[in-house]
Order: sequence, then structure tokens, then C-alpha cells
Amino acid sequence: MAKKILVICGNPKAQSFCEHLAETYVQAAADKHSVRIVKLAELNFDPNLTYGYRQPQPLEADLLAFQANIQWAEHVVIITPIWWGGIPAKLKGLIDRTFLSGFAFQYEKGKLIPAKLLRHKTSRIIMTMD
Repeated sequence: MAKKILVICGNPKAQSFCEHLAETYVQAAADKHSVRIVKLAELNFDPNLTYGYRQPQPLEADLLAFQANIQWAEHVVIITPIWWGGIPAKLKGLIDRTFLSGFAFQYEKGKLIPAKLLRHKTSRIIMTMD
């Protein structure tokens, strides 16, 4: 059964090993699936969540397009390096800025756990080190 797959290259550096892995994944999956790729190195946005979650911060065009790709996808693959024990700051910023209340989840009055808005999706994370 064909799926809609979004591959995210989470290395902020172009022409990286992660980018090679992402492109190889896309080529292999494209035979049977509908596949899109997002390269973090090509996205233009402020990764800093300036006000935390206390006040809205307008999303740049690349972040709005990224959210549309997430909504489109049935399966999301993130390929990222591990730097200093964590993911690159720009990838963390992408997550902080886009997986927001009203998009990824929704708080509900009287409930401790928010409602999930991105249900029925699967994912895979591929992490590289050294």
C-alpha cells in the first residue's frame, strides 16, 4: 500500500552525510510511495522561540510550508546528526516553532493531557554519530 512519506534532512549543513542518506531514502521509497523531502539547510526562519509559548510568534513562509508537508504526510522520516549529545539547534528550533498548540496538539479545558491533532501518522528517526 502506497504511503505519503515526508523525509526531513535535519542537518543544517548542506551536502552532508545526512543529506546523502535522505536523498537515498527518497530514491528508494519513490518507486512505491509518494515522497517529499525537506532539507533543513534550505529553510529560512528564526529558530529562536523568542517569547516561549506566552505570546504568538508569526511563522515564516518556510515554516508554514513545513507544517503543510507534515499535515500531508502519513509517515515522517527524520534523518539527523547527533551533535554534543543532542540534535542540531536549528532542528530543535524547527520543532519548537512548528509543533505548536493548534497544530500538533490542542489544550482542552479540564483535561490534563492535550488532544493530539496529528493522529494516525507513523515516524522513523535515523540518527548519525561520528
